[in-house]
Amino acid sequence: MRWTLPDTLRDKKIYKVGVIYVIVYVILAAVANYFTWKEGPVTELTLGILVSWGLLYLPFFIFVIAADWRIKEVGITLNKKVFLIVLFSLVVGSYLYIRGVDIQIGKWQYSLIEAFGRTGEELFFRGFVYTLVLKLYQDKKNSWQWAVLVSAVLFTAIHTQTLLPEYSTSIFQVFLISLVITYLRHLTDSILPGITLHCLLKGGTYSVLFGWAIYVIFVFWSYCKGEYGGKK
Repeated sequence: MRWTLPDTLRDKKIYKVGVIYVIVYVILAAVANYFTWKEGPVTELTLGILVSWGLLYLPFFIFVIAADWRIKEVGITLNKKVFLIVLFSLVVGSYLYIRGVDIQIGKWQYSLIEAFGRTGEELFFRGFVYTLVLKLYQDKKNSWQWAVLVSAVLFTAIHTQTLLPEYSTSIFQVFLISLVITYLRHLTDSILPGITLHCLLKGGTYSVLFGWAIYVIFVFWSYCKGEYGGKK
């Protein structure tokens, strides 16, 4: 699906602001992750974490309001492909649970914190960054491939904790996982599969439910704006 670039000078400027925002955020997040990473799930929502994760959501609201992006453009949509992939994720999660693998975090508060962060990452990288690149490269052949690649590379770039010797996952593995999740975003036009898988891997089954709840709020906003035929 192709979207037309805005012609006004105001909108062109806000696209430049978007690119600068992404670059600055990725650099700051990469530095922070390398020097502040701790093993295990985030169990306390400190002011620093709240601001850092809150900034993941900010450009979504700015571009929906100021650049007149449709919410559905940013991967907030529901369709048959989304339901099928989410169903598959649930089957995999249920299998792991039956096999006795601990994919739940002890307290629901921890799961909620993880859902806030992981959903934010999906909204930023698979939602905002993906859509921004898709628009900027819309005149190029297979622009979605650029969107997938750039989104996956930038997502990998912030995970500098993978360079630490005590971290169990390599940066190459993070890149491969990111490629798969971003490709699912391309196939479904939705970030929900990414939210499901990301929350499941990092926060467990409770976290998935909270991630879905955040997603549903955005879908409802989209409906209220008339993108699903609802009232504007």
